[in-house]
Amino acid sequence: MTDHFCTYFDHRFAAKGLAMWKSLKRVCPSAALDVLCLNDACREILAARQLQDVHLHSLETLENADPDLRRARVDRSLVEYYFTLTPCLPLYILRTQPGVPRLTYLDADLFFFADPRPVLDEVGEHAVGLIEHRFPAELADRERYGRFNVGWLTFRNDSIALKCLETWRDQCLEWCYDRLEPGRFAEQKYLDDWPGRFDGIRTIQHRGANVAPWNLNRFEVSPHVEGLRVGGQPLLFFHAHGFEPRSPGRPRELNLKSYRVEETPLLLRSIFDPYEQALLEATTEIAVPLALALLSDQSRDTVLLLESLKAQLSASEADRAARLAVIRTLQQHLEASEGDRAARLEEIHALQQHLKASEADSVARLDTIHSVQKQLETKDADLDQIRAQLGRARSRVDDLERSRSWRWTKPARWAAGRLGYTNGRASSSSLRGDRGENS
Repeated sequence: MTDHFCTYFDHRFAAKGLAMWKSLKRVCPSAALDVLCLNDACREILAARQLQDVHLHSLETLENADPDLRRARVDRSLVEYYFTLTPCLPLYILRTQPGVPRLTYLDADLFFFADPRPVLDEVGEHAVGLIEHRFPAELADRERYGRFNVGWLTFRNDSIALKCLETWRDQCLEWCYDRLEPGRFAEQKYLDDWPGRFDGIRTIQHRGANVAPWNLNRFEVSPHVEGLRVGGQPLLFFHAHGFEPRSPGRPRELNLKSYRVEETPLLLRSIFDPYEQALLEATTEIAVPLALALLSDQSRDTVLLLESLKAQLSASEADRAARLAVIRTLQQHLEASEGDRAARLEEIHALQQHLKASEADSVARLDTIHSVQKQLETKDADLDQIRAQLGRARSRVDDLERSRSWRWTKPARWAAGRLGYTNGRASSSSLRGDRGENS
């Protein structure tokens, strides 16, 4: 099933928006994204990328569908007008795409480290899902700007969510300014009323969702084999509010000091380094159209962004040269390895031939052994036959010996017999002697 998301940004935020989308698509392949392009330059940059599962909408299209937006635009700054658009975009998509069962609004400066499925599952069948700022105790006073953060908002396409969006839209059209007043601040403070005003509101509890500079001190951040843990739960996505990559004469801005967060090696290695690398890759990918768009926009912020872009491209070229050097070194190692592999294959081939010869010699030797065994078995049979013949010969010799002894004692036996008859007696031995003589 497709998971539907939406966001908005202009060309100056295009690299962050692209990095956000690529990180989301990597961990959530089922994701599809609707992007409201806030100017033509942004739309041209993204259209040239032909991003899969990304649907582009122009600001003009949204304003035509909601004419009240143009009237609201005249009395507020550009960034305040952008804030005004936040409820209008998901409301427009849910109304024009009734087949979308659920839609999640994302700020473009989010960065995903894991599949946000646990958050979507937690929202479940609720009409609306939203996330608190989760300020630590030392920043509790910051809640005056809003209990909830706009960075992630999930809306089910049902009557409750649509009513919530319509109410929010009306409030923002009436008042949406970048200043704090009782009960309101930009488009964000209005969210505080939702849990008590609408049914089916789910306050998301997953600690790894919408981790940000303002709540990094709220929970323990610890390393894990599968990625960073926040309060014992996996880091799902980080809200890189206020982050700016390094540029000529200016170090990168992590926006941690104002929230009293220490820049630890764990945070740098696990969150900010990967995010900055993703921004660099996204900037490099859209460098040419982005540079052209920035050159035609000479505001102070744009000039700084253009200088940053030049620096990032220079760094990218240096990195490219370094990677080419590494590739050449690897190729050399590979060639040497191939030569060594060929020599080893020859050695293995020679060993195989020796083994075959040894196997043939072994077979011949076994044949010889079998032949000798048969010969020995034949000789054993001959020996048995000779032994039998010798036995019979011995028996005959014994018979002969006995026969000779009988003949030699014949005179004595005759004399003894005669003497016995003379005395008138016949002993058993004489009787036996008579039978022997007659025989």
